[in-house]
Amino acid sequence: MLITRDAGYDFGLGLFETMLIDDKGNPEFLEEHLLRLASGCRYFDVATTVSKEQVYEYIATHQLKSCVLKLSVSSDNLLFSTREISYQPADYQTGFRLTVSPIRKNPTSPFTYYKTSNYGDCLWAKRMAQRSGFDEALLLNDKGEICEGSMSNIFFRKGETFYTPPVKSGLLAGVYRGYLIEQLDVIEKPLFLTDLPQFDSCFITNSVMKKMPVRCIDDYFFKD
Repeated sequence: MLITRDAGYDFGLGLFETMLIDDKGNPEFLEEHLLRLASGCRYFDVATTVSKEQVYEYIATHQLKSCVLKLSVSSDNLLFSTREISYQPADYQTGFRLTVSPIRKNPTSPFTYYKTSNYGDCLWAKRMAQRSGFDEALLLNDKGEICEGSMSNIFFRKGETFYTPPVKSGLLAGVYRGYLIEQLDVIEKPLFLTDLPQFDSCFITNSVMKKMPVRCIDDYFFKD
């Protein structure tokens, strides 16, 4: 795999998408992922494009099934890579343990709203959480509003209604987040840690894990 040095490689001015390949070799939510990727490329003046045909050709050539496919683009590069699905059935039974990260999201930065390779804050937040015995980090903004997990969006349930932070709080609008907003009765509103006791349950989402139950956020445990 050859990489040309450009602003994406040297400074993180690139974009990526991560999608689930099912057991039949189908890329889930492919159109949504490519639309978001194209939007980011337009915003950051990255001329590289990715087509459905290129994705399907790569899947067929490498006979991909039941794995994760990552598309990485920058001004002079288009890279495909794969990895195993890390989430296990036991994770969904026990639920994830989250901890609030000291790292804060920046609602004024465009890098907050696009899935760019400038990913150090999120990666480091997750590593710090795992070193402390947690599964995922929860990031707030400078006002203390709940934003998202380091690699996930977050939802709370109260009765039959679901709540999730609005994008303007400072988060990446996940593909699976968008899917759930269309499927469920979801209210987008600013949320704070002091709101946790009013909710019955919580889960985090991304396109690979889908819906992962959250057992607790630090020392606060959810009822369900």
